[in-house]
Amino acid sequence: MEVNKVNDKFSDLTSGVSGPVKYNWKDIAIVSYCILIAILIFSVGMSVSEVNNNVINVQSRVLILDEHISKINITSGACALNSTPEPTKPTIDLSDAHKYGTGKVQLVVYSDFQCPYCERGFQILNQLKSKYPNDLTIYFKHFPLTQIHPYAQKAAEASECASDQNKFWEYHDKLFVMQSKLTVDDLKQYAKDLNLNVSKFDTCLDSGSKASKVAKDQAEGLKAGVQGTPTFLINGEAIVGAQPIEVFEASISSKK
Repeated sequence: MEVNKVNDKFSDLTSGVSGPVKYNWKDIAIVSYCILIAILIFSVGMSVSEVNNNVINVQSRVLILDEHISKINITSGACALNSTPEPTKPTIDLSDAHKYGTGKVQLVVYSDFQCPYCERGFQILNQLKSKYPNDLTIYFKHFPLTQIHPYAQKAAEASECASDQNKFWEYHDKLFVMQSKLTVDDLKQYAKDLNLNVSKFDTCLDSGSKASKVAKDQAEGLKAGVQGTPTFLINGEAIVGAQPIEVFEASISSKK
């Protein structure tokens, strides 16, 4: 594989694209491997035929990888499934949502405890709470992306079990701080750490009784057009992903 062919690949990726260039995962993988192989030609004298064999092997591996990656779309600082259309201004039932604050500006967040961008969103919310202590009412809704986050569902259910003991927000914070450890055993340990009634919590979590509450939130979110996490609705205006704090500040300030 010659270096000019690598350059041609870059040209193919960028042709017809205006503004910031966006590559898909398969193209990035192919280009990365091609560059590596091109470097190897000059550094260790690999023959062209050996390079071609490696390229064929790489491409076959990429096709297998792409089969999985095609199901996932990471966009705009959000964990997402397939496309992420902008949610409309939906009517959302907040009667059973977890509420924080009493301010004029309503902020609804659809989140996933295992999503790394939701952990960033958690940090953003903490900053907003500090900056607008009297202006916000925050509502939390579950949206676990179980296809890519296998621990998210049980973590969501665990937070509901904690809510039964009036510790939802404390448990919510604990899950994001300890995001890399979300097994069922971990979830039960966090209940103990927060001085919950462990027997009651464990029974609740093991029973799966909170799965319907989590499913209700998610179904409602899908109906509203939510497909990625975190998705924020500020007085109905959608902000998808862990965007820069200034984006949130501008939206909140315009609604105070």
